[in-house]
Amino acid sequence: GVFAAMFILAVVALTAEVGLTWLEGRLIKWRPNGINTDGLI
Repeated sequence: GVFAAMFILAVVALTAEVGLTWLEGRLIKWRPNGINTDGLI
């Protein structure tokens, strides 16, 4: 139902956020003096 869809969307959103945070951390460690990406968020 509607609640199941909302729950699935919430799980997907949280998973994506965690994954992006992890990936961002990897990229920052990989390129500590890389291009400033503040404007992309």
